[in-house]
Amino acid sequence: MKNHFSICFLCFLLFFCTLIFLNVNISWSADETYPVKVNVITKNQADYETPENTLAAGFFALMYNDLDWYYETLTEESAIEDKAMFEKAGIELSENFKLINPGDQLFILDKKPYKNGILIYNKGITSEGTIYTGPNVFVLENGLWKETFDYASDEEIHEYFDVAPSEEIFNVEIRLFPNHWNYQWYQKMLNKKPKQHGLDFKKVSVLCVLGNLKDSDGNLRGVEEIDPETVVLNYVVKPLPWNKRQKNKSAVLIKNSDSNRIPGKSFKKWEQQHQIQQYFKGSLMLIRFNKFETISSLDNPDDEKTYTVSVSGKLRDNETHFRGETQITLIPHGFQGKQDKSSRSPAVEDLFIDHWWDQTE
Repeated sequence: MKNHFSICFLCFLLFFCTLIFLNVNISWSADETYPVKVNVITKNQADYETPENTLAAGFFALMYNDLDWYYETLTEESAIEDKAMFEKAGIELSENFKLINPGDQLFILDKKPYKNGILIYNKGITSEGTIYTGPNVFVLENGLWKETFDYASDEEIHEYFDVAPSEEIFNVEIRLFPNHWNYQWYQKMLNKKPKQHGLDFKKVSVLCVLGNLKDSDGNLRGVEEIDPETVVLNYVVKPLPWNKRQKNKSAVLIKNSDSNRIPGKSFKKWEQQHQIQQYFKGSLMLIRFNKFETISSLDNPDDEKTYTVSVSGKLRDNETHFRGETQITLIPHGFQGKQDKSSRSPAVEDLFIDHWWDQTE
């Protein structure tokens, strides 16, 4: 899956004065919280009752090399226009199939009314790491949602497009504490109704230490350049506020900065135990993420498996992207056996982090 289809096809269609930006999702509700990761569907699951479902149908139609199905996702006028463009250019319609590759990820960033339809703002991550963002516009046709190219030349539409080639994305190093996550606890929370989660569900968190921000030339930059409002884990999980009373709305704390206060002795002791300075140079960004949400963001979370986790966002210039990756392991419950200083018992680590959070004012 990916948005690579969207931007690559965009380049082609811009040449013919038409835009398309195709992504996937299977459902949507009015109270949806964004960003959200797209869901995979099969042809049997496809329908056009929501714009998201139509996106999914169009994407997988091309993945499964089914042009008839794909053109069913467009308005009649847009389908005719698309075929005519390919014919005029002397390009086979089957070239569309080359625009989608396995391993890509898609996310919906926002959704809002646009003229006589619905605009969905999307982010795509290719398997090579390139980041694309852009919109799709859908309108109702005979009671069904179909994608339209009618607004392809709108300047408002163009403002949504952004491309960050993988080689231009700034790199950061991240370490997650704990890096072994309690699968049994996750299942317990998963089986509870939201009203039964309680305070522990909201408090239990994962600490991310982020540093060594480097530009595309390998030069070290300060984490103060990062826009805290853009930081997400696995492209969907937003940070938790550090102050439990919500007085301090900052989602991050920065060591070596006067803008936020780091808990003194508690952090210094913890930092020494984990030998943080062995891994990082310069300023550090400390970020808390809800643990249930972090586990839910994994692809098919399962016991005793290792997963790659990313933390990404933009710099304050609102143009430069950054990203860092690390690995975590889901375990049955409390970790046993030998472990390095960065992999203490998840239960103990959780208690420490949350106690630290409680002391933060």
